[in-house]
Amino acid sequence: MYMSSDRRHSIDHVEIAADQPTAVEADAESLSWWSLSAILIIVLALFAAINPIWRTVNINEFNTNVLWSYIPIPFLVAAFLAIEHKLRTSTWLLETLKLTLIKFCITFAVANTMWGIVGPPPAVLTRALMAVHHRSVEPPSPEPTLIDPNKTGDIVGVVVDDNGAPVTGAIVYIAGLEHITFAVPDVPVRLFNDGTGVNPRLAIVHRDQPVSFASADGTLHTAQATTATGRIAFTYPATPHGRPATKLSLAPGVVTIDCTVHGSREQPAYLLISSNPFATITRADGRFSFSSVPAGDLELKLLSLDRRENRRVTLRAGNKLKLALSPP
Repeated sequence: MYMSSDRRHSIDHVEIAADQPTAVEADAESLSWWSLSAILIIVLALFAAINPIWRTVNINEFNTNVLWSYIPIPFLVAAFLAIEHKLRTSTWLLETLKLTLIKFCITFAVANTMWGIVGPPPAVLTRALMAVHHRSVEPPSPEPTLIDPNKTGDIVGVVVDDNGAPVTGAIVYIAGLEHITFAVPDVPVRLFNDGTGVNPRLAIVHRDQPVSFASADGTLHTAQATTATGRIAFTYPATPHGRPATKLSLAPGVVTIDCTVHGSREQPAYLLISSNPFATITRADGRFSFSSVPAGDLELKLLSLDRRENRRVTLRAGNKLKLALSPP
């Protein structure tokens, strides 16, 4: 029986198409949307909760989170495929690959968003690796300069306000001794944020001395330091569990510390980076003292929350210089 070429072409097309899996058949071989959602919820919960990401974890803990959140995927896929009576080797491989890629995209976005806000997690080394790391990376500390005691003197003084009352808690320090090398204290300076801002609001740290930041009110804060020229010196997270002490290798001077999370809601603090041990905070009676100061022309500076003052002084060897710092 004669059949037109158009009709034969149509029949051939139907026969070829019949060999192709339809969209319904393809969906029947895949996990349902609720199974996909359940698996993603489980692995993302593992990623977030093993070492809670709402506090800043170190890079080793973060790697642990990533590892444990990927391991269950093939087992969960197999279990849910078996529940849906779709367990085949090809389907299991494809669905595992699909879930892995989806989970990677989600955690990649979460991690980069978190690091963009609070900074990347700090690396933590074992004691053995830390010793090798310090030997290979950190240069040896320079030896302190030997100072002849016969070429030094003492400075004592008091800081008063406009009414002559003593000023407590002001920083008095000597600048201009960068040509002399002093020993760096190894005890960390500890700063914390209690929700009002970084405290103490006036603090002293020797250049290259370790500093730690912590949150005292259980919320995430940051400590961002800005120099007098407007340059961002550092930005560190201040989390409830605290952060490992970090050496601040900054030029001597004063940096302003703000919280980038809460901004103007919190008061700024001021951190003095000193290159010598002649920096102190006035006592309750407003007094301060320095001993064994190298003699010569010196620059004495005052830093308080509401003013700053510079004064040039000359200290002669063996003498005790008495000063009264008050508003000009």
